[in-house]
Amino acid sequence: MEKEINRTSSGEIITANYIKIDNSARKKVEFEQVESYYSMFDTYVICPKGSYHPYNFNEGQYIVPNNFNGENWDLNCYRIERENNLGFLLVFYFMNGSNKNLYLTNTKNVNWYDGMSLEDVQIYHYLLRYNKYDEGKHFYQMMGILKNDINMEVRYYIMTFKEGEQKSYSSSKYKTIINAGKFSQATFKNISENDKIEHFYYFTYNNISDLITGYSDGIKKDYNYYSALDNIKITKNEYPHLEFFNDMEIEEMNFLLNNKFLYYKMKECLWNNLLWNF
Repeated sequence: MEKEINRTSSGEIITANYIKIDNSARKKVEFEQVESYYSMFDTYVICPKGSYHPYNFNEGQYIVPNNFNGENWDLNCYRIERENNLGFLLVFYFMNGSNKNLYLTNTKNVNWYDGMSLEDVQIYHYLLRYNKYDEGKHFYQMMGILKNDINMEVRYYIMTFKEGEQKSYSSSKYKTIINAGKFSQATFKNISENDKIEHFYYFTYNNISDLITGYSDGIKKDYNYYSALDNIKITKNEYPHLEFFNDMEIEEMNFLLNNKFLYYKMKECLWNNLLWNF
């Protein structure tokens, strides 16, 4: 991926984003970051980060699920490989309000099944693993970090993914992370396939005076998620990391590429790009 920055004769700064795969010609795109990409539908499918849909690289068009609704979300995709070359692409729309937050298509053709919502919650991130003891039943375990009307929680789900159908079975098993403020977010650390331990990080706030951050201890990647909930220890940083002397407002706060580094921008602040690590 390339970003071009040019200056016109009048002094105006113009930027443009380009992407190429293998030996293809580069294409101009709107997005700046790629969450993941896949070879399917006789093309490359790119999942950008941010409020975008999966992108058909060959055709230069977004693949929009049927009857999709949303205003501001963060896209996340996950490919499931199954027998007979028939797999599934799960498309999560994190932080998509009360709209549907998960869509499913098989990997042979663009054939969206009806979207579903993991209850009426904001979902931030997840871990997903196949239930080996349920071979043939299409069951998956999922540990999701979410926000309901009151709290941020880590919750256990049983998911069913098969052609023409997708279901979620919410378990009564969950652990409260923290009482949620007006603005919140959480993420599992960006890991490699060889990593055996997962961690999640979170923040929540209403304004600059009550910002709280925290993190979990390690969660074994191949462990039964139902049992893992009992053993998760969550640390809360009780005190603000930074002190502000003026009446300022947080304009934007986010994680950097699903890791423990957090950035935010302040309104009317000279030091408006601040970064800390948990």
